[in-house]
Amino acid sequence: MIVLDGKETSAKIVEEIKLEVAALKAKGVNPTLALILVGADPGSTRYVNLKVKRCEEAGITAQFHHLETATTEQVVALIKRLNTDPKIHGIMVQLPAPKEVNEGEIVEAIAPEKDVDGLSPVTFGKIVLGEKSFLPAGVEAIMELFRRYNVDPEGKHWVVVGLTSWLGKPMAALLLNKKVEV
Repeated sequence: MIVLDGKETSAKIVEEIKLEVAALKAKGVNPTLALILVGADPGSTRYVNLKVKRCEEAGITAQFHHLETATTEQVVALIKRLNTDPKIHGIMVQLPAPKEVNEGEIVEAIAPEKDVDGLSPVTFGKIVLGEKSFLPAGVEAIMELFRRYNVDPEGKHWVVVGLTSWLGKPMAALLLNKKVEV
């Protein structure tokens, strides 16, 4: 039995990213991630703060946008502004959003080239078609563990529990493209 150590792997990845970020900064590029949180859910707030901390550890600038209350239109307007800002290299929206906010409209507003969480319909379509794209963080984490521990899913039978848009559905689609029975 293989034990996949996520904490150890995560620490190694942060060290690797530090080197990549330093190389980018030497070329005059300051990698910047915009993080958007709508509402005041304590769990979501804690999770975004962890993301900010991880960015700081890796040398990435985290631009945190906390909207205590906002309409779908206000969040979409912010995303559209961030899409056109050349200093912003990626955008993440913390989900779930409050029920008053339409999550579908929000993720659709993120430009695919800045959709680092892999949540937009365009990104999901690329995953289904087997095209190169950002992957949702959980899916990317699983695939990175597979790579680092030399786990080849091809030809195997896998069970994916849950059909969330940020883990279950894209994970199943990705595995199907690797000739896996899901």
